[in-house]
Amino acid sequence: MKEVALLLGTLCQLLPMQPVPESSDGLLTMEQVKEIGDYFKQHLLQSRHRGAFELAYTGFVKLTEILNRCPNVNLQKLPEQWLWNVLEEVKCSNPSSKLCATRRSAGIPFYIQALLASEPKKGKMDLLKITMKELILLAGPADNSQSTVPQVHALNILRALFRDTRLGENVIPFVADGAKAAILGFTSPVWAVRNSSTLLFSSLITRIFGVKQGKGEHSKTNRMTGREFFSRFPELYPFLLKQLEAVADTVDRCSRSPVYRSREMAARALVPFVMIDQVPNTIRALLATLPNCTDQCFRQNHIHGTLLQVFHLLQAYADSKHRMDSDFQQELTDITVCTKAKLWLAKRQNPCLVTRAVYIDILFLLTYCLDKPTKGNQPVLERLGFWEEVRGIVSGSELITGLPCTFKVPGLPQYLESLTKLAIAAVWAVLAKAREQTRDVPITFSQLLGSSFPEVRLLTLEALLERFSAGSSQLGEQGLSYLLHNMGEDFLKLAMKESHPECLCKILRILHCMDPSEWLPLTERCIHLTPKEFLIWTMDIASNDRFAPVLPVQHRSEIQGVALRLTSKVIAYHMKTHEENRDSLAPQLKRWVQLVILSCRDHLPTESRLAAAEVLTSVTPLVLTNPCLVLDLQDTLALWRCVLILLQSEEQAVRDAATETVTTALSQENTCQATEQYCLFQHVKLELRGNLGAAGTAVSRRVRSESRFDVKS
Repeated sequence: MKEVALLLGTLCQLLPMQPVPESSDGLLTMEQVKEIGDYFKQHLLQSRHRGAFELAYTGFVKLTEILNRCPNVNLQKLPEQWLWNVLEEVKCSNPSSKLCATRRSAGIPFYIQALLASEPKKGKMDLLKITMKELILLAGPADNSQSTVPQVHALNILRALFRDTRLGENVIPFVADGAKAAILGFTSPVWAVRNSSTLLFSSLITRIFGVKQGKGEHSKTNRMTGREFFSRFPELYPFLLKQLEAVADTVDRCSRSPVYRSREMAARALVPFVMIDQVPNTIRALLATLPNCTDQCFRQNHIHGTLLQVFHLLQAYADSKHRMDSDFQQELTDITVCTKAKLWLAKRQNPCLVTRAVYIDILFLLTYCLDKPTKGNQPVLERLGFWEEVRGIVSGSELITGLPCTFKVPGLPQYLESLTKLAIAAVWAVLAKAREQTRDVPITFSQLLGSSFPEVRLLTLEALLERFSAGSSQLGEQGLSYLLHNMGEDFLKLAMKESHPECLCKILRILHCMDPSEWLPLTERCIHLTPKEFLIWTMDIASNDRFAPVLPVQHRSEIQGVALRLTSKVIAYHMKTHEENRDSLAPQLKRWVQLVILSCRDHLPTESRLAAAEVLTSVTPLVLTNPCLVLDLQDTLALWRCVLILLQSEEQAVRDAATETVTTALSQENTCQATEQYCLFQHVKLELRGNLGAAGTAVSRRVRSESRFDVKS
């Protein structure tokens, strides 16, 4: 199918057409061109197989582009005739019609798209304008007596045209009418119309605001002020206002909607309507509407919608530029007092885990804003007894009493994540105040890491990894050493039994951040593995696709990259602490070199090659520029070859990381002069100064040939 469609399209492009009927010039007759057009029409308008009509579309585009430039007037008018014919067929709801009536209209949008996109851009684009007007009329609400099939086709064709980048700015004048048709289609009783309206609306959002630049759904990069939006599409202002008025007359407050998504969107939509100086009063008013624990009748949907609005308003207020003002601190203090009055919503008295989670998120946000001393006074939260209340919430929660891992309740993962974040904040607050006293800690990190729920373990590991990565800058030397006390055992035990890939990755990262001397000697007692056996275990993770059945390639490469970094650090520790007995590590060193070599292959994800580059940089003083050859010559040359390969990578990040290896080696140059490695290092340096891009093959060949010589040579 693909080859036939492309062949016909290419023949139309390359073979000359007869300028007039029965002319001796040209190879393709008008009848043959019409037959080719009918072939494409049949497959595009009647085929249900997406692959079939997509491939036919490619060939049909070639044909229409040639016809629009053809000097033969009869041939030139063929696309216009085909367009009117198909529009007439779309408009009539004849049961005998052969048009494919699937939910996205199959190849019909492709057919019309090809006819319009090939229209010369230098002209007035009359075909496009007339077609858009016809389709917008068809896409509007239909009478109950009429079939909805033409409406569905029109909505789907409009979607394809608004998505087509070749039409560019020519479809912008029709965006407002397209939006009206889509929004009005939401209220149709027919599912097919509502479905096509939703798809059209999504395409219009992309056409108006551009393709999403950020990963988050609420990224600030794709935004437009109301003034700019309505200046571009002024007719949408009265239309949208009328629609909102109609909804406001028939719907109770959107925050009470039984649809979770509606409540969430209503909370986000409220934020820009409230002036920043009115946010505190609005939050207090919303909190006052929440029920007391003694109330007998209340709706959880109402509670949830109100709490979401409080959360998003508070978040916007916390991010505002007034954050350091004294008034800001006082306003948040007043909000905290109001929040404490409804604290039962965060406890087991509230049976709904969804509303419990949002209330705990509000508490966590307050800790982020207020847990700082103010001009010689103790933090606001301490003065208000807030932390004492938080410790009570955590102590009486399921994090302490536990839950069976088979326990399934709506909102459980969300609740556990919110509760874990608050518990961790409470632990940090205690450690920051009195690092050696644990009686005020509501829960220990060991308890959190022992949870049967991966959500709890993952958040705890992320928090610990953040502190370990920051080192002593956040907790101070005393706080960091206290935090590390006995934690090595916990990490080792958890690593051995962890089945969740993301959690295992975080554990390996933490062990890599820690000093091996603090935990490696504990392996035999904690996990019944000697340090050498633990090294072999990390190599197994770095080399095996342990999580291949359940993880995409990117996540597998991340775990293997972290395991390779940890392996390298453990090997460096062994080599430094057992200099006199390095021969016992020879098999492990050989395997480690092979792991580094395999991680440098071009077809691997960037994460794998970055890990190899970082490992090479970390071991450069120990292995690559050491005055004495630590590895045998062949392995040392193989690692230098890895450096050269990474320097020629197509990824800028990989090249930059490999450059760090070279910089580190050059800084060590004086230490290896007049030694066995000096000649080798000078040879590599000359290659580095050359044009690696042009001489990559020669460099590899020469490095390989070096392995034939002994050290003296």
